[in-house]
Amino acid sequence: QPNQLTVENFNLNAYPNPFNGEISISFNAGSQPVSLYIYNAHGQRVNVLLDRQKLAPAKYTVKWRALNLASGIYFVVLQNGIFKDRRKIVLIK
Repeated sequence: QPNQLTVENFNLNAYPNPFNGEISISFNAGSQPVSLYIYNAHGQRVNVLLDRQKLAPAKYTVKWRALNLASGIYFVVLQNGIFKDRRKIVLIK
């Protein structure tokens, strides 16, 4: 099936990185529950970007604005069905 999500096409990316204020987060989704969260360096969730029971299989891009957060290291965590990935991002204000 061409739209089936596999570990090879999971593809979580965040750019630009480091960023100043806004970052684009792109990923491929399959038709399972999808969550996209931002955590700080202490492991505390600071933002919920996406929490859906199902998305159509496709590539998605979400923009995140870190309005009231301090400069530092954060993590983007994507879970889609059995697949989970994370990317370190650096906010510089």
